[in-house]
Order: sequence, then C-alpha cells, then structure tokens
Amino acid sequence: MKYPKFIIEGTSLVIGKAELHVDMSSVEDDVISGGWYIIDTEKKELHLYGKSYGFGRFTPEQVLECTTIGTRHNTDNLNDYKIFYSRESYTDKEELIKGE
Repeated sequence: MKYPKFIIEGTSLVIGKAELHVDMSSVEDDVISGGWYIIDTEKKELHLYGKSYGFGRFTPEQVLECTTIGTRHNTDNLNDYKIFYSRESYTDKEELIKGE
C-alpha cells in the first residue's frame, strides 16, 4: 500500500505516495530527511509532519530552504498554499513562515 510521504532530497521537496520513503528518491545518498503529509485543498494548506525511519526527521529550516530557493517536485499546484509543520504529529503544528 502507498502512503502520503515526502522527502527532502538536496534542496528539493519531493511529495508523493510510496510504501517507503526510499522509493521516492532519485539519488538515495542526497536524501536528508522525510515525513508524512496531508493536503487540505479547501483551506489551501499543506501539512508536513513526522519523520522517515530511513532518513530521519526533517527540520523547518530544511523545508523553508526547499520552498524558497530549492525546487518542489509534484507540488506545482501548491505554490499558493500555506505550509504547516510538526515534528511529531499532525495535530501539533505550526505555520512555516516563508521569507520575502
């Protein structure tokens, strides 16, 4: 079964559905971290949370770097979404403030 997961590969935020986080990587050695996601299309919100057991826990700084200077794969339709993150669970979240 495939699950909603993301990885941070270099400065790229890669979002998709996979059984394992490693299945989403193009260069496994470039993956820094990963986690899970929920997209709320009504509110235009992307929620990133949790961790990858294979690659470790992401940081808000890693996500911010991807969304400001890096690239985002499979997220073209999410450019105007607010991004929220939680290091633990979906319910304990903070908004990621993008720099101008």
